[in-house]
Amino acid sequence: SPPAPAAPLPVTTELAAGALTGFCTSIVMNPFEVIKTRIQMSNLAEAERPSLFGALHSVARSEGVNGLFRGLTALWARDIPFNAFFFGTYETLTTVMLRKSGLASRDDLPSYKICLAGGLAGVVGWTCVLPFDVVKTRLQASVGPQGRTDISGAIMQIVQREGVAGLYRGWTAAVCRAFPANAAMFLAVETSQRILRQMLNDKDHVR
Repeated sequence: SPPAPAAPLPVTTELAAGALTGFCTSIVMNPFEVIKTRIQMSNLAEAERPSLFGALHSVARSEGVNGLFRGLTALWARDIPFNAFFFGTYETLTTVMLRKSGLASRDDLPSYKICLAGGLAGVVGWTCVLPFDVVKTRLQASVGPQGRTDISGAIMQIVQREGVAGLYRGWTAAVCRAFPANAAMFLAVETSQRILRQMLNDKDHVR
């Protein structure tokens, strides 16, 4: 029989799945986050900056493998709650939209509502975790003992030097990027699912 649209998952399931996703992806991403941060904050001219793999080798040689995982705890503190809030918010908003519209499936939601839910999910996620992103960036950019400060110590340093506002440095840029990027991402996911389901339906009818 033709595949039916999946029923919405409970919000608690979305939260748990998002949190687990954040935990796993952080481990894979952290070495590249370290290298990206170092290259972006380098004072070297563009032509003198090392390549991605050259920078990976340089950090591993000078700081050991642990250097590639500098700031991992801060990345977990950012990505685990971010993914939980991100997917949980999207699921909550689309569920509310379905109830208000009297619809049974996200397949029936218009594209602008998918974009709105996805964009707001990104804004909520980044607003909740931006302090940990700031801390992660500071830790990963540091070389030597400074980079070994724990999360709470780094937060206290930022608050003492810059006030609480220092933890939200870059918020405007983050949410201005997050809204359109995540609106487009969820629209692409939902549209792809609809197209694939339609293709499977058509294939089943041919049989």
